[in-house]
Amino acid sequence: WIYLAGMLCMVILTFLSGQVDVLAGKTDLEGQREVQGTEAAKEADEEADGEADEEASGVLPPLENLSLYATSAVLMDADSGRVLYEKNGFTQMAMASTTKIMTCIVALENCSPDSEAVVSAYAASMPKVKLYVKQGEKYSIRDLLFSLMLESHNDSAVVIAEHIGRELLSEELRKKSPSEYTVEESKQAVAAFAGMMNQKAEDIGCHDTWFITPNGLDATQTFYPESGGEIVKEHS
Repeated sequence: WIYLAGMLCMVILTFLSGQVDVLAGKTDLEGQREVQGTEAAKEADEEADGEADEEASGVLPPLENLSLYATSAVLMDADSGRVLYEKNGFTQMAMASTTKIMTCIVALENCSPDSEAVVSAYAASMPKVKLYVKQGEKYSIRDLLFSLMLESHNDSAVVIAEHIGRELLSEELRKKSPSEYTVEESKQAVAAFAGMMNQKAEDIGCHDTWFITPNGLDATQTFYPESGGEIVKEHS
């Protein structure tokens, strides 16, 4: 019995010794994993800090192999106004119907949405896309702005421009109904409105932008400075 008891004790001690070794090994493995995890987290933090430093300094990683179908493009941080990416960002381009955004802004800042505008023959002659307004018809500025911004109607843009721009014309033309305007008189009212658009563009920092039409149709404008010669500007 003594012999068997001794053998049993040996087996128990051996078993317990093995268990201790396993536990020790498991503890070492977990420790290694914890160290590795800590190092990985540290590297991730350092990388994030580096990216934050780059962003704070205004330096971004190069945008390699970026292929865009668009002729020009810009990616801007809406909160800070910082340009993150641009393609042909300093090349003047035709504004097309994005012009109508400025038309809307100037209209809202200078006219009551409830005021009533009268359609001229010139406005009614605008090409598609259009509301098909007719000479002598009356529309609220609110309805014309919906037509302008939701459907991009070219004739609505001109009705708005004449209604507001005519206030800058002579007293004779201000008293005259737009429905009675000649084409030249309508163009004077539109030019006055375009001047308001250009002033707004200057005020908000769009120094390389030039408006001629309220709907974005292509146009050129010629100036003759006192120094001689001529300057031709495009709607861009």
